[in-house]
Amino acid sequence: MRDRKGNMRRIIRKTQHASRADEFTLLVVADIHSGNVHCREDILKAAVKRVLEEEKTYLLLGGDYGEYINLHDPRFTVDDLAGWLLGREELKDIARAETARLLNILKPVSDKILGMIMGNHESKILQHSEVDVYGALIEGLQSKDAHRLDHRGVVDWVFERVTGESKTSRKIRFFITHGSGGGENVEIKVRKLVAQSDGMDVVITCHHHKALIRPFQKIRADGYATVWGISCPSLCPEMRYAEERDYPPEPVGYVELKIVPDKRKIDARLII
Repeated sequence: MRDRKGNMRRIIRKTQHASRADEFTLLVVADIHSGNVHCREDILKAAVKRVLEEEKTYLLLGGDYGEYINLHDPRFTVDDLAGWLLGREELKDIARAETARLLNILKPVSDKILGMIMGNHESKILQHSEVDVYGALIEGLQSKDAHRLDHRGVVDWVFERVTGESKTSRKIRFFITHGSGGGENVEIKVRKLVAQSDGMDVVITCHHHKALIRPFQKIRADGYATVWGISCPSLCPEMRYAEERDYPPEPVGYVELKIVPDKRKIDARLII
């Protein structure tokens, strides 16, 4: 979604540091599907623990935070529900219970979340049930920095190296979208996104539950630049609809980006 001036949503996040050698870590976590019986909540908690304990580690979130399929949804089946949702109070309002659980996990690191994309599970429950779970997550985190990117947006991470009275800035630009569709080859999808995204350092899509990391070379006015094209894995294996369509099993985990801003150096790898 664009803002009222017609611009794509953009978050500018500034981080100060002191040394040319400083390295920062960004964890990209997507497709959590909290409330699904197969959700690997332990991986989410481990990622959050890293962000909490590691001073220079931050978080970017890619949508589909909860399963958000209520009792009247034609997709609903009790077999998909996590055990903690089977109590009377939880079943009265599944979406509220899933949102509360996610906020309980994420709140301790809200100031270190660079941005949050809206997933198709959040948009569908808003469309069909008028329940704004994405807005509830954004408001519940209440960070000093805004998180809202809607379906897709840009995050400019500006690193300010301060030595005495001198200050040098380096910017790393991320384009992230939740993604859409299911049939297209994910590598083709990533290549298209990189080709369409001008001036980005990292281009990220989610939704497909497929893990892919590719460095691409782009021509820019000041020479060649490496652009990382990424498809994030999910935290929820063995989902019923994937099994029914005979989709192959996919790795479960998240993406880790190591950034040395003074050298504009980025390395990416899967944590699975």
